[in-house]
Amino acid sequence: MIGWLDTMSARRMHKGLLVVGLYDPETRRAVTGCLSADMAEEAHDLYWRKRVIAKGKVTRNRRGQAVRMEIEELEEFGERGRASVDDLLGIAPDWLGGQDVDEYIEEARRD
Repeated sequence: MIGWLDTMSARRMHKGLLVVGLYDPETRRAVTGCLSADMAEEAHDLYWRKRVIAKGKVTRNRRGQAVRMEIEELEEFGERGRASVDDLLGIAPDWLGGQDVDEYIEEARRD
């Protein structure tokens, strides 16, 4: 999961886990995350108020939205945002059946 590590409260220790918030500006929602106590200082010093990739077990609601996460690993994502179309073109060359993008789009418009 990618989001901004924007909430971190030492008062919200739960079963030895630090409760944090990961905010996703695209969905305008925060997901509650739990970090082990030994990760808390590292998270604060390195990732506080930064965009991060959080890896771990995600709990979702009935609509499939992430609502809680047991964070096992954090790394900085940076400011780059989503991949551009130029970055993605050519990522799976066989996906278009050997056609280049322009040929594929032209054929799709005819159908």
